[in-house]
Order: sequence, then structure tokens, then C-alpha cells
Amino acid sequence: MGKGSSKLLEQWVSVRRRTRSEALEALLRRRQERQLWRLAAGEGLDWQHIRNEYYLCTVPVGAKQVEVSLDDCIDAFTAAGGTGVCLLDLGCGVGALLARLRRDKAKAALLDWSSSFGVTSVHDFDISMFTPPPGYPDFFEMQLLRFNLDFLAEHADTDLAGKRFDIITSHYCWCHLQDPLGALSCAFGLLSCGGVLLFMEPLHVPSGSLPYTDHRLYACGTSPLRMQGLLRGWAGQGVAVFSACQAGGDRKHVLALQKRSEGPLPLPAALCPGSFGLPVDARTGDLEFFASPAAADFKEWLRLCKC
Repeated sequence: MGKGSSKLLEQWVSVRRRTRSEALEALLRRRQERQLWRLAAGEGLDWQHIRNEYYLCTVPVGAKQVEVSLDDCIDAFTAAGGTGVCLLDLGCGVGALLARLRRDKAKAALLDWSSSFGVTSVHDFDISMFTPPPGYPDFFEMQLLRFNLDFLAEHADTDLAGKRFDIITSHYCWCHLQDPLGALSCAFGLLSCGGVLLFMEPLHVPSGSLPYTDHRLYACGTSPLRMQGLLRGWAGQGVAVFSACQAGGDRKHVLALQKRSEGPLPLPAALCPGSFGLPVDARTGDLEFFASPAAADFKEWLRLCKC
């Protein structure tokens, strides 16, 4: 086992105790043993999202609307003429984003394809309905991995071969996980130093929470876990943060984090599993909109990060 993977697993042991109750851990183990996280062919698929070729959305920053795009991250890492970006797409569906980047000769030349992958739970049959990029008939077999993202840390040394990544992205996947905050912590651990994580997830309007602060799963002592608290804690520990949420429509939230040191993603000291029956009116802490105050838009945030 690689040194980096061993450290990630050690960190995960500590994180897991704070994000999962014993009952949830037992449930996840049963689902893992029975392979219940796998989607059977055609079962319950949201085709709009699993075949999405572009990860982008428009969010408010101050008084204006700005576009956030995964392609901006790739461009930022290669602005000085560099190549060999290692990209990991967690919850990649049928691999449409990666396939689009492979078809685009200019973008394809910027990535290290030996260390760029997607992770999916979609059945092989559904993926086989899509045509691979020209010249790469085994593209989906080579670039797509299949495992349960609620056990991401346990696959870091095997399926991911101990690799670290410059960009880790996900689109409408974390909202389906059983322990999204724990998985976020693991994903952050897979970043190389200076790497950027870019997630786009919907805000759950009835509960007013994001996947990372789902009040059915997490609390801070006897108070609800709030996104602003997480953001302040991360920024206070040196993590570069960009965060903003749409005011209407899909209520899509953007979270971008840059890893600036080898330490784990900081979590609140009082974090614990479960809502402990908090009243509904106490569970609306994520309806505020958040944005990095140091940047006018996402591209400027990337420039400030000096990717």
C-alpha cells in the first residue's frame, strides 16, 4: 500500500466515526456486500444527468451572475503552457464528460489519460449504447471504474492505484450518497497539493440543506450542521473556498476547494451523526448564499489560487 493511501485510510477511520452512526455503517456494509449500489441496466437512471457532457452552471456572486465550468479549471491548470492534468470524475454516469474531452483534440492534449478516470455505478449495458471517441474503441473500458463512492477511501489504493489528482469533479452524484460529507472528505484527500475539487449539487429545498449538511445525517452537538460553518472552518485552516448557490430554478450549488497543504479537510470538532430530532425550523441553515469574498467570479478565484 502506498504511503499516501495508508495516510488517507488512517484519516478515514477518524472521519468515519464522526459522520456515520453504527446503524448507518452496518447498513452500508450490507449494501456493499449485496452490491445494491449498482444500477441494473436501465434502472432508475436520470438520463439528463448521467449523459451530461458539460459540468457548468450560473450562480450569483455579489450583484451579478457568473458562470462556473469544469473547463475553466482545466484551462487554469494549463494556462502557462502545461499539460498532463490528472482528472477524476466521481459519479461520471456513462462517461460523457470524459468522452467529450477525449474527442476535443485541444482539450485531450491537456490531460494525462493514464491518470484520468471516471467512477460510475451505471451498468455496462447502458454505457455500451454510447459510441466511444473516434480512435479509442476501448475508451469506456479503460477510463471508467465501477465502485461504491461511500467506500471511496477503500478503493484509493486498488482501483485508483494510489494516484493523486489535479482536479476532482462531480455533478449531481453526492446527493445520492449515504454519507456525502464523509465522501467529500475522502475526495479532498485524493487531491494533489494545489489541486482543485469542483462539485455541483442541488440544494434540498424542503430541508434547506446541501448533501454535505444533510440534517438527517449530521449535527454539530445539539445544533444543525450549517454550510457557512463548514466554509468558515475550511477557510480558517487555509483551504481556498469558492461557494455559491442559485436563488431559484434547480437551486444548484457550486462548491470549489483548493488543497494547499497535505493535511485532511478540517471538520467541526462537534460534528456527529444524526439530527437528534431537531425541529424543522432549525434545519434551514443552508438557504443563505455563499461566495468567496476575495474573487469577483470563478475564473478570478482560479487565478488567485494560482493553479
